[in-house]
Amino acid sequence: MGKKTAFTLIELLIVVAIIGILAAIAVPNFLNAQIRAKIGRVRADHRAFTVALEAYFVDHNEYPWGVFPNQVGGYTTASLTNLTTPVSYISSVMQEDPFGEGTFGQSGPSNKKFYVYVNYNGLWARIDTAAQTHFKNWPYFKGYGMTSFGPDDLDSGGVWAPLNYRVGSRRGGDLALYAPSNGLISLGDICRYGGGANLVTAGG
Repeated sequence: MGKKTAFTLIELLIVVAIIGILAAIAVPNFLNAQIRAKIGRVRADHRAFTVALEAYFVDHNEYPWGVFPNQVGGYTTASLTNLTTPVSYISSVMQEDPFGEGTFGQSGPSNKKFYVYVNYNGLWARIDTAAQTHFKNWPYFKGYGMTSFGPDDLDSGGVWAPLNYRVGSRRGGDLALYAPSNGLISLGDICRYGGGANLVTAGG
């Protein structure tokens, strides 16, 4: 009869160690690839919405309102239904934000993980960051912003960037926009803006 062979304890430990090393290399790369894919999806969704919003603007000379006119309206199906009916500028407004816990840090079945959409129409194009006061000669804004919380899963106030508005994030800092150069998982919102300041000022 031939001699039976089996793995020794040392050989098994070596195999386990090799598997552990390979996992330590592969898992972070896999997670990073997932994050990059989510970032790509956010940017693609924002581009699609931009095309729809600009087409809507051509027909109506204004962008769709948010939930509350002239105030922050979280992106829900109610705030952008004009993009799908009666004219279909985009097939669906149900895209969810792959990042974040909900609109402006809130969570719930009605707003969880949806992109934040804000219509700036009628808001001031500049706000004093020290006194936060409005001046009569500042122009009104006529535009919009769409925001994803980004890989840090925090509301960093990026939706207010076009208004030059100083806001605190949930980490206590100023508004922040996501930049991959700061690290794949870094502070900041992924945003896309459209429109601009109305040349007619509050003072006439």
